[in-house]
Amino acid sequence: MKIKHFFLLLFFWINLCAVAQRTITPTDSLRIFGEVKNPITFSLAELDTFPESAINDQIIYNHNGEVKDTLTGMIGIPLKTLLGSIEYTS
Repeated sequence: MKIKHFFLLLFFWINLCAVAQRTITPTDSLRIFGEVKNPITFSLAELDTFPESAINDQIIYNHNGEVKDTLTGMIGIPLKTLLGSIEYTS
């Protein structure tokens, strides 16, 4: 009987630890920091001012190499455009 109580208590403790993980809240900005001279933060409104470019269709494969889906009509901001004004320390 004591073993059942021990395992029940162990189960609840493990469950509590699994539920107590930190949640990540969504943001409306992109922050670039680290080995740069001046950290920079882009808001969503600022990202809308950058020129967009079309992205080629992307084929999505599953673990067996079979085609599952194709992403079409995507647009985005080239990363080189965002990082072009950043000075790195090295």
